[in-house]
Amino acid sequence: MEIYMHKCIYSLKTEPDAHFLTQEHIFPKTLGGINKLPLGMVSDEVNQLFSPLEKDFVHNNPIIQTEKMIHGPKGRKGHDKKDNIRILCKNGSSNYELGYIQLGVPYSIPQLVIPLENLEKKTEGKNQLLMNLPYVSPNGVKRVDSISQKDVESELLHPMFQCIDAIEKGESRAQIRLLPKDTRNILIGYFKDNLFLGLPKIAEDMEQHEYVSHALDCIKGILMSIKLGELHPHYSKNNVTLNLDWKINLYQHYRVVAKIAFNCLAKLCGQEFVLQPCFDTFRKAILTGKGIERFVQWIPYKKSIPIYGHLFGCIQMGHILTGQITFYTACSFQVTFTDSLALHQIENPIGYICDLKKQKEYDLDGLAHELAKQEEENCQPSSLGRNGSAAN
Repeated sequence: MEIYMHKCIYSLKTEPDAHFLTQEHIFPKTLGGINKLPLGMVSDEVNQLFSPLEKDFVHNNPIIQTEKMIHGPKGRKGHDKKDNIRILCKNGSSNYELGYIQLGVPYSIPQLVIPLENLEKKTEGKNQLLMNLPYVSPNGVKRVDSISQKDVESELLHPMFQCIDAIEKGESRAQIRLLPKDTRNILIGYFKDNLFLGLPKIAEDMEQHEYVSHALDCIKGILMSIKLGELHPHYSKNNVTLNLDWKINLYQHYRVVAKIAFNCLAKLCGQEFVLQPCFDTFRKAILTGKGIERFVQWIPYKKSIPIYGHLFGCIQMGHILTGQITFYTACSFQVTFTDSLALHQIENPIGYICDLKKQKEYDLDGLAHELAKQEEENCQPSSLGRNGSAAN
């Protein structure tokens, strides 16, 4: 029996045509994935190809993004990335802010709230400064009431100027977040070396780049005219509504789903199994996107096991190998790997689980053990007597 080493299960390339310096997470790390496939199963080139696609899947799939904001995991540096900056709104009001939600808690980013009339007239008027509480500066954590004018100038206004200059030189881009058309304020935020603009939806007869260019020109004049002593920091409480606006490339998401499912299959059945020629059409659809809709469909999910996390299950029916993969126990897809698998290769259903609460990953045997352990813990009598004292 031939054993393949350092052969990519997607591109089918070997060294030196492919490189194998890193290992592939079975479930993406940004979704809480823990375990990895053995070194040599997925090439670095395929990893690099799918890195932006997985990022788009995590940030722009509405169910995935909502669950991730509430349940995590956190970003690698303790923050959600710039792609997670959204429009937040206090419940029952029209006061909008730029911010993000991490583990169910909303945070506003440092920003200026400028009345739209100031933008139109290029005047300073009355502008409000919003800072999250506590305010995190490079020098440590400071309460809002201790922020000095120097802090505001060096850590907010000057970086904003630098961002605008870089945008005007074509070295960077403003991150646009759209507000409702009737909003009378604009938002200018700074976060992780990026400038965020909360702008009302533009008029139908105006191109977005023209609108943004005009807005940046006006904003630069307003920033130069701001009197720091007239800016008073404020912060928002956690009772907010999140306004979400997604543009989804569903077929691109299907490619990511198919790849994660194939990772699970490779983990359970091994490299030699997934390198069979009957999977060639499937792996080609993953790499190119052509015909991916033949293999992946978004389906309603019905909760079947008391595990919160990501679930993969697979079964062979005749020559067909099909499975289901579910993320955050909420968003489910059916995946058909092949319709020409040799008979009797997979006798029983197989599965792989990423348990986000316990931060463990295991196969169906491990799941059975975990459920039995959980049932045993639920059935154990309390160690306290009725009067609250410890039982003898």
